[in-house]
Amino acid sequence: MAPLPPDDSLYTNAYLGIFVGFIVFVSTIAVVFLLLFYGGSFQRMKHEAVGMPESMDQEKPLLYDDLLNKAAIYPLKPATVSLDGYIVKLRPLHSPDKAATQRMIRRLHEISTGKALGGYYGTKDYDADALIWRYMTSGPYTSVKEFEKHRATELDNQRHFVVMDAASDVPIGMVSLINHSPKDLRVEIGATWYVPAAQGSGANRETVYLLLRHLFETLNYRRVEWRCDGFNVRSRKAAHSLGFTLEGVMRKHMIAKGSNRDTVVLAALNGEWLGIKDMLEGKIQASLKKSKSD
Repeated sequence: MAPLPPDDSLYTNAYLGIFVGFIVFVSTIAVVFLLLFYGGSFQRMKHEAVGMPESMDQEKPLLYDDLLNKAAIYPLKPATVSLDGYIVKLRPLHSPDKAATQRMIRRLHEISTGKALGGYYGTKDYDADALIWRYMTSGPYTSVKEFEKHRATELDNQRHFVVMDAASDVPIGMVSLINHSPKDLRVEIGATWYVPAAQGSGANRETVYLLLRHLFETLNYRRVEWRCDGFNVRSRKAAHSLGFTLEGVMRKHMIAKGSNRDTVVLAALNGEWLGIKDMLEGKIQASLKKSKSD
């Protein structure tokens, strides 16, 4: 009796089963990958790896002596300094001339209340809460005394600066060095506000550039921080555009104006400064060219 011819359908079904099994396997791997990716697992692993040793016996390198010497001699209060740029110039709020300081405090309060003052500030009233104070820990302020208490009083580890328009020499806002930790060569740029007429003008960009250049190049600081309310989208975008790197969010960090505040923490490091400097100088020059063409 002759042997039966092979049944091709058996081979077909076998190959089909293998193919379907392969598709199921690949699909499962893809689904797991997507769940890990969109679930943030990869990002968390990357974030948690920052600062970890490459091996359990890895030792930290010592910092060079010049850096350690500066960390040992800088005072707790940031040093007073005047900085000049093309768009803005920074002047310490407090000076030996107490009367001049009080006049400046009154003027800063006046320009931050939303009133139309003419000239640089414009001829229309504005919503001071929405455009300046909403995501600050306090403000707007109904009196000079209240403004001075919250915005002009310096703690031992703070230094307040007035941001002046370089062309007209009028005050347009404030910026501060706060949470100063000289032993770590670390400080935060914060408590920043500008009148609406200065917002989007390049004033903040040059203000931060001048401070970073001074801190990194003159004083050899290692770290400059930027913190803001998690809801303050404008501040977060500004920090990213200025070269600061997001490091994390301190959840339920404080209670501000009767609401929860999650605080976003960003930072720029001395090793990143040259790249940040080139980027900011390019943007500042572009702003100057645009203002001249306008």
